[in-house]
Amino acid sequence: MEEIQFLLDNRDEYFLFPEYINHGEVQEIIVDKFYHEFIKCYNGGFFFSRSLIIYGRNCECDFYVSNDVVNKKMNIEYDWISASNFFFACDVFGNQFCFDDHTSEIYLFNIETGNRERIAGDFIEWITILKSETDYFTGQSFIIKWEEVMPRLNYYERLTPKMPFVLGGEYHLSNMRVEKLEKILEFNSNIAKQIKDLPDGSLVNIEIR
Repeated sequence: MEEIQFLLDNRDEYFLFPEYINHGEVQEIIVDKFYHEFIKCYNGGFFFSRSLIIYGRNCECDFYVSNDVVNKKMNIEYDWISASNFFFACDVFGNQFCFDDHTSEIYLFNIETGNRERIAGDFIEWITILKSETDYFTGQSFIIKWEEVMPRLNYYERLTPKMPFVLGGEYHLSNMRVEKLEKILEFNSNIAKQIKDLPDGSLVNIEIR
């Protein structure tokens, strides 16, 4: 299929550990057959200069490539905000792509605000969206520019703004630093819980913990 091939052509690394893969639990949650076929064949990986991570099943590498552990972390940190989501990928800033519970619909979950935006009806349409707006949805240019002058990111690291975007931080390298995804989720969930569903323009006093 053309869309799948596009994703494969932009791969950096697969998470191939077929002897550890157990699809049962995910199959009960996610109904998208193309996603299941992709995970069955490649078990996730890094794509678009490693700006995009598609989480694998039962990966022993570390926290950040396993959708089991990432989903547990998201549910702990975001609590009620992340309900009904199954997180399967993230961009260079740690924003999460997720399936809505028991559907093929895919949303972009903003980790700073806790808001989500529907972007595709299924896994194939999601790849088509990535194809048409790769940099917007993955942040590929940021990781390329960063690694021209700074050390290569480890697989458990993402870029994160020094001043959060939602608080006026700029999408510029000067506002970026490297952090473990786990710490990024912990920090941003604290902000999201304080501003979720506030009207635009509201004055807030963010408590940083």
